[in-house]
Formats: sequence, C-alpha cells, structure tokens
Amino acid sequence: MSLSKIKQPIFPIGAVLWLFAWCLVLGGVGCYSFRLPCQRCKTDVDCVGRQQCRKQLGEELGVCMNEQQGYLCWGFACKSGESRPCYSGAAGTEGQSRCRAGRQFCVENRWESCLNEIIPSPEKCNGIDDDCDGNIDESVLCVSTLAGGVEGYANGAGSVARFREPRGLALDSSGDLYIADTKNHRIRKLSFLQGDELEIRVALWAGTGEAALVDGFRTTSAAFYEPRSVAVDALGSVYVADSFNQALRKIDTRDQVTTLVGETSGICTDQTNQPLSLREPTGLALAPSGRLWVADTQHHVLRQFAFSADKPCLMSLVVGDGACLQDVQECYRDGAASQAQFWAPSGVAVGPLGDVYVADHNNNMIRKISAEGVVSTIAGGGSDQPGFKDGSGAEARFRFPRGIAVDLRGSVYVADTDNHAIRKITPDGKVTTLVGDGTPGFQDGDGASARLYAPWALVVDALGTLYVADSKNHRIRKIVQEAQSHD
Repeated sequence: MSLSKIKQPIFPIGAVLWLFAWCLVLGGVGCYSFRLPCQRCKTDVDCVGRQQCRKQLGEELGVCMNEQQGYLCWGFACKSGESRPCYSGAAGTEGQSRCRAGRQFCVENRWESCLNEIIPSPEKCNGIDDDCDGNIDESVLCVSTLAGGVEGYANGAGSVARFREPRGLALDSSGDLYIADTKNHRIRKLSFLQGDELEIRVALWAGTGEAALVDGFRTTSAAFYEPRSVAVDALGSVYVADSFNQALRKIDTRDQVTTLVGETSGICTDQTNQPLSLREPTGLALAPSGRLWVADTQHHVLRQFAFSADKPCLMSLVVGDGACLQDVQECYRDGAASQAQFWAPSGVAVGPLGDVYVADHNNNMIRKISAEGVVSTIAGGGSDQPGFKDGSGAEARFRFPRGIAVDLRGSVYVADTDNHAIRKITPDGKVTTLVGDGTPGFQDGDGASARLYAPWALVVDALGTLYVADSKNHRIRKIVQEAQSHD
C-alpha cells in the first residue's frame, strides 16, 4: 500500500495540543468543553462548568478551528455576581489577632481585587498586634502617657489628673507609683486598678498643698515644700526628700508624717550621736537591706541611713568629701569614699548586686559606688563637656542628668534632663538613647518620634518597663521596651 493512500486524521495532533494549551491560558476549565469542533449553544444552560454562552467575535475565529460566527461555550474564571473569600497574608496568620480574610467579587467574568482583608504589616507603636504574631508592639519601644496634662492639681482618672512639675517617682511592691508632685508640694499615688480594662487612678497621698514643714496626719495636717524624691520600703512606708525644707521625711503605715532630718528637728544622728543637716536633698534610694541612700545635693555627698530598734535613724556612711565650693570650675574625683568628689549629685539608685549609681548632675557623669565604698565613673565626659552623644564610657555625653534607675540585669537608665532624653547604659558601658533627640516637646509614640520636656526622675519595674516624671510636661510617662503577649 502506498503512503499516499493512508487516511489522514481530521485534526492534526499539533493543532489539538495548541488548542489545549490555549484553553489552559484562558482559565483552566478550557475555552469550551474541549469538544471538537467547538460547542455551539443558545443559553448558558447548554454549557458546562463555569462556561458561558457567548457570541464568537471575528478575531476569535482562529481559536475555534475555523468555526463560523455564532454562539459558543466559552470558559471564564468566574461568573459575574459570584464571590469568594480571599487572603493574601502569610500562611498561618489568617484569623490571628487583627488579621482576617476579605471578599473577592466576580465582575464581567473576572475576579476583582480582594476587598476588606487585613493582612500582617510591620509592627508599630499603637497598642495593636500589627504583624499578627500574638504580640503587641514587640521590637518597638513605645512611649505613652499614664496621667497628667496641662499644669494644675486634680485627682481622678489618668486623663483627668493634673500635676505641677513632678520630679520624683517610686514603685511599691504592688506596682503602684508614688509621685513627688514638686510644685504642688504634695505626694501623690498612681494606682493601676485591674478590671475588664486596666484603669489608672491618681489620688492624694500626703500634703495639704501649703509650702511648709508640718508633721502630722498625712492628708489633713502634713505639709511639704517642693519635695523632689520618694522611696517606698517593703512595709509600705514612704520616705520623702523634702528639698526646700532641707529635710528628710517619713510617711509611716499609720499615716503619720515625721521629720527624720531637718533644720530644727529630726531623730537621725551620726555615729557620734550628733544631729544632722541636709542641703536640698534631691535623690533617694532604698537598698535591699533596708538602708536608705540620700543624695545630699548641695552638700555634694551621698549619705546612707540605717534603721533599727536601738537606733531609729543612724547615718552610717558618707561618700564624698563635700569640698565643692560655689565658684569652683571642677569638682570631680574617683576613689575611696572619703576622697571621692561629686558636684551636685541628684539621682541615686541601687543595682541588683548592691552597687549604688549616681547621676552626678553638674559633672555630667554617671558614677558608681561599689559595695566596698569605692567611687568610679561609668559614663560621661565631665563638667566642662556637656553634650549629647552615644558611645562607650567616657565617649558618651550627658547634659545635666538628674534621674537614674537600674534594672534586674544591671542596665542603667538615665533621665538626661537638659537633653530631654532617656539614655541607657548597658553593663559593658555602652550608652544609647532610648527616647528624645535633644529638643523639648510632647509626643507619644515610638522612641524616634516621642518627645519629653525636662524628664527629672525615672523608675524601672521587673519587666523592664520605665516610668518617667516628665516634669515640664506635667505628666507621668510610660516606656515599654519588651513585647506583650496577646491573649
């Protein structure tokens, strides 16, 4: 038999494969029902799947293997009017926290864009789990306002409460804050009330508001004169650096205010049983032993007080020689307790190993007193070198720092007052800036955008959360450094 007499197929194999590939491009179900020749129709009912009955246009003739113009079954991605759920976020994030699927609608046989879906986004400082990983504001340092606003005096919810240049803070064992409301001549208490939602309440703790030195019942009789620091012991007694009264005061658990050291009265003595005096005490810190450290600012020394049944209040140690004079250009020396020099020490804090840290205000330095009483400098450039610079140790610059706090890991936090910033010193001496750029202002938000105005004091809790007395903004601010789990 000759090859010329072999019957040829009606449709060449190449043409069939070409049609199959074309139909896959058009939407997976095929441009028709894959019947050859193309399936004619009158209505959509004559077509299968999602195909529709549509008039074939002239430019489409080649697709349908030389069919003449007419109505044919065409395949599309969808039928107009259909809808389906859609989600383009990462796998495993749909339904987590804020993330949710949207809806996609079919218009003119094509799926439109996904509407109203919420997918993960980079984490922001906004109290929301933006990236849908179960944590709120993680890896973003966040600054917020707990209480205060315009200058004044008012108790109540955080947004209602008013302060006048708060300059001292202390945390008690339950996590509540005591505030030296300096220009209101009062001690205030900020409580965190647990309920369906966390509520903040500010109340008067002590002081009538009169600028005076009066002992007695804490709210109705006692008076202070620009208190600048507070500390709370394990039993709940509150110690007050009553600066312009040149006094150290105590508010005991019986609600009575007494003067421990004052110009004309006081129960504290030195080791020779002589009465004591202070000159603008500014900083207080309690050691785990119960001993109280006092920054006796204008005497340029640090004093330690011990309390016992035999000696109700005994000054047990003095660090610094107190030799700074009014007109000196430099008053700085490291060394043993009796030889070291400070210049207007302001803030004081006790670290987890018992070391004492001091914001040496006029020296623009951060100093450390070891357990053996030896003074050293951990950061800062000196009285003649105020500035704003991160770096290690002596490379760093501060501008008249006043407040200081130490966390459980040994990191030191500094209220760099005249730089309007919060700084951090790691245990290896590296200084970085957490909040502020050197300009005063008020703004909540992340560390780069938030603004402070003369932060004076700060404390840190066991989680590493900082609380700041933002004095010139008349507010108490909160700085969260770690992620919060979202249930």
